[in-house]
Amino acid sequence: MTVDDEIRVLPGLVGVRRRPAIYLAHGEATAAGLVDTALRAIVSDLAEPTPSRACVLTPPFAVELGLWADGVASLHLDGVTLRLDSADAPSAWPEPRLYEALLHMHVPDPSVTWILPLLNALSERLEVTARHGAHAYRATCAAGGLVGLLHEVDPATVRGDTVLAFRPDATVVPGELSATICETCCAARTHPAAPITFVDRRPARAVAW
Repeated sequence: MTVDDEIRVLPGLVGVRRRPAIYLAHGEATAAGLVDTALRAIVSDLAEPTPSRACVLTPPFAVELGLWADGVASLHLDGVTLRLDSADAPSAWPEPRLYEALLHMHVPDPSVTWILPLLNALSERLEVTARHGAHAYRATCAAGGLVGLLHEVDPATVRGDTVLAFRPDATVVPGELSATICETCCAARTHPAAPITFVDRRPARAVAW
């Protein structure tokens, strides 16, 4: 048997769930490590915006990290709009590449969209909400899969241009999120071009939950 015979290509995000430490900052496969990695990736991209085929970046940027009941965290991104249609599409409904960004790590795009599949793979549940003008749309993912296609939601319930609400999957990234952990992550990753604030919203529940 050769080395090539022993190599297996795992489907979707299975590989991320099996070896989460490879993808997380400092190899810390914990809920705190997931939050820290998400903030690090997003802020590094917003600090030096690059053209993206999956999202539109429009400064000024701002990031809010929220902590909700039942271990749910949320990232509210101002200045970041996920593309829901192609430039020549007549409608505002999603095209496959958004789902591709949620379900595969190989999407060649900046960190803001690279973090989507990572959050999906390592979360028990992930709600992705994108605001477009007077409308807002939401998709639901879980443990690396897509369980709810994009549908329109009340824009009055959406704070920010893009919202990523997630509950880390304790079976792959154990540990509880606390206000102290979240504040430490925000302080370490904030940037003048993309300031981060932390809001402890407990005991309230995130809207999608």
